[in-house]
Amino acid sequence: MRKVNRYILRWSLIGVTAVAVFMILLSSPLMVLFTDDPEVHSLSASALRLYLIGTPFLSLNICAAAYFQGIGRNAASSLVIFVNHIFLSISSAILLAWQFGTRGIFASYGVCEIVMTGLLLLLILFIGFIRRRSREYTERKVYPEIRSRISSIEEAVSMSEKVFTFCRENGIDVKTANHIALCTEELAANSIEHGFNDGKEHNLEFRSVIIDDILYLRLRDDCRRFDLVERYNIIRPQDPTKNIELRIIFGIADDVSYSSALNMNNVCVKYSIKLPQD
Repeated sequence: MRKVNRYILRWSLIGVTAVAVFMILLSSPLMVLFTDDPEVHSLSASALRLYLIGTPFLSLNICAAAYFQGIGRNAASSLVIFVNHIFLSISSAILLAWQFGTRGIFASYGVCEIVMTGLLLLLILFIGFIRRRSREYTERKVYPEIRSRISSIEEAVSMSEKVFTFCRENGIDVKTANHIALCTEELAANSIEHGFNDGKEHNLEFRSVIIDDILYLRLRDDCRRFDLVERYNIIRPQDPTKNIELRIIFGIADDVSYSSALNMNNVCVKYSIKLPQD
C-alpha cells in the first residue's frame, strides 16, 4: 500500500505542479479570452494565479486522505477532508477577506491547502517521534512470513507448495498445512482466472504471515473489482457442486474479508492454528 501511495503521490505532484506552472504563465493571455475590461482582466488573472499556487498542495492532501481510507482508517480520512474543506476553508476565507479584501478570498484557497499540508507533515513527524520512543516499536516481535508475486497458474501451484513448507517449518500439522496450501492455490487461481483474462498486464501480490495463533493469507491484485465474499454469498444457495473452489476456501477458513482501495482488490483469509509450545 505504501509503495502504491508513493507512486501516486509522486506522479500526481509532478503532474499537478507542471500544469499549475503552465497555467500561471498563461493566466494573463487566458483572461483576455473572457474579458476586455482591464480592471476585470487584472483581477481575474491575479485570482487564477493565487488559486493555482495551492493546487500542488491539494494533490498531497488528497493522497493523504486516500491513503488513510486505503488502510482502513476511515475516521482519519474523514477528519482530513473535514478540516481541509470546511474548517480551514471557511476560517482562511474569513480572515484573509478581513485583512486583504477580495484578493484575500482568492488567496484563501492556496493558504488553506498549504496549512493542511503543514498539519499533515506535523502529524507524520509526531507519529514518527512516538514510534521511536515506544518500546513496543523498538523491540517489536518479528513474525514469520512468506511473500511473492504470482502471474500464472503454474506459479500459483508453486506458491501453494512453498506455503505448505512454510507451515510445516513453523510447526503447523500436516492436515492444516495441506488445507492452507490448497486455499492458497485456489485463491491465486481464482484471481488469475477472473482478472488476468482482459489482455492487460496485471500484478498479483501474495503474503502469508503467522501472528500469535493466527495465520493470515493476503492477496492483492490490480485487476477489475471482484468481491470474493459477495460472490460467495450469491452462489451459496446453488448446486453445491458448482464454484467448488470458493466453497473450499470459505469452508476451511475462519474468516474471509474483502476490500477495494486505490483500484486494488484485497483479500485477507484467517486460519486459527495450533503452534507447538516452547
